[in-house]
Amino acid sequence: MPDLHGIVRWPGLPSVVSCSYTCSHSISPGTATLTTYPVGNPSMYGNLVLSDGSRNGTVTIPFCKIDSMRAVRDSEGVKWVFQILDRRWKWRFGAVNGVFNQKDPHGLFYSWCFRQERDLVAHCLEAMGERGYVINCPVSINPPPTDWVYANCAQALQMLVDSLGCRVVYRLDTDTVLITPTGVGAGLPPGSLTQ
Repeated sequence: MPDLHGIVRWPGLPSVVSCSYTCSHSISPGTATLTTYPVGNPSMYGNLVLSDGSRNGTVTIPFCKIDSMRAVRDSEGVKWVFQILDRRWKWRFGAVNGVFNQKDPHGLFYSWCFRQERDLVAHCLEAMGERGYVINCPVSINPPPTDWVYANCAQALQMLVDSLGCRVVYRLDTDTVLITPTGVGAGLPPGSLTQ
């Protein structure tokens, strides 16, 4: 079997020296650091493709954006270093409005504004432009009150899921979002390091 080597593609860059990508649970975009020789005309937006050279070893990270670029000089000469954000960069934009789960003077919810947690989460995700998401958050008889007036939809979502003991998970394999309780899911693959 031949040795596999990494292949990275970004629109407008003919060759890449190195690339690393970090993807975390949260509303913050995952970041790729891509180093290349100073040739080509890189596109500001595109799909970042990472591959190990095998048919099944390719990951496409869609709708990415170059966040910054700098030139560095080392013993081999000048190189360009790009910081590329995954599609969660778009979550910085957009707002959500709504007054939900407010109580009357007797401590009872006003029926016109009552929403379960999953409805509030879905409201935020829809405002973020998400489709095909999966919500596995708990349901309670006392959902949190909200008073959103042009609140950033991603920040509203993060505060909401944190209060529910859940996480926002961007799933690369399906390019969808999962909202799930913290600690639920498969373990890390063999060889992974945890603290």
